[in-house]
Amino acid sequence: MYLVDTNVWVELLLEQEKAKEVRRFLEKIDPKLLYMTEFTLYSINIVLVRLKKMELLRRFVRDTIPNISLVRLFPEDLDRVLQI
Repeated sequence: MYLVDTNVWVELLLEQEKAKEVRRFLEKIDPKLLYMTEFTLYSINIVLVRLKKMELLRRFVRDTIPNISLVRLFPEDLDRVLQI
């Protein structure tokens, strides 16, 4: 299981300095092992809307979200996340 953070997705989406590393990582990992929190999804939304990259956001949601697991973390889950 890999809980992929906002910064990892944004690095790839905005083709930043480490985008190639992120792409290689995502290509190696079975999408069934990838997880994203709802908070991460909302954060990506905010970043891309602020940058006026709505089409990029639409593509990301259409192409990525159906292929990974979206999770909601509650305060009582945070200790478990730290263990993982």
